Amino acid sequence: MGVIAVLAAGCHFGPISSSSSGNPAIVIIYQREDIDPGAKPSNYATLTQAGLDISTTVHYRVRGREIEIDLVHEDSIIERERYLDQPDRFALVQAAEETFEPPLDLLRFPFVPKHPWHWEGQMRSGTATLDASGSISADLRSTFIGDAQRDVIHVEVKLTMKSKSGTALPERRMSFDFRPKAGLQAREFGEASTRVPRNAP
Repeated sequence: MGVIAVLAAGCHFGPISSSSSGNPAIVIIYQREDIDPGAKPSNYATLTQAGLDISTTVHYRVRGREIEIDLVHEDSIIERERYLDQPDRFALVQAAEETFEPPLDLLRFPFVPKHPWHWEGQMRSGTATLDASGSISADLRSTFIGDAQRDVIHVEVKLTMKSKSGTALPERRMSFDFRPKAGLQAREFGEASTRVPRNAP
């Protein structure tokens, strides 16, 4: 095993390890500044709730290490997102009406694609608090965001929850698309809510 220190295309090439065939495999490592996950998103977004598209204005605020994103339509906040932005991680604090304790890590730095991790904690929705666990995976892909095809880091979260009686509840899924140097561009909170950027009106 060896290490090369080469900087290319915004990525740091890290450890070289042997693949199953015995040939060296290059592992691409992203540092936090390569992604800038807390970057300000587009000022305008389309929010889709239960199949209904809503044109919204994005209100972005930074409070210490926490980022708050409000999706506003006709002067009313339709949905709120909150994230924890720290040097070693970018984590989900609030997804619409649900909050996560501790915050659910979406990216860990240095970040290596295809290296999944696990989360355990509680999800709160209204007055209900559920024990929850999540498996988080991330990969590089090309996908349509808004009206353009983009290269993104696609993060998928699979959540499992238990009721107070210990009964397993249906699995929930969320996804997040980050563009290098441009931060979080689009996200899905299950089938109930999707945010993608839109052009200025």
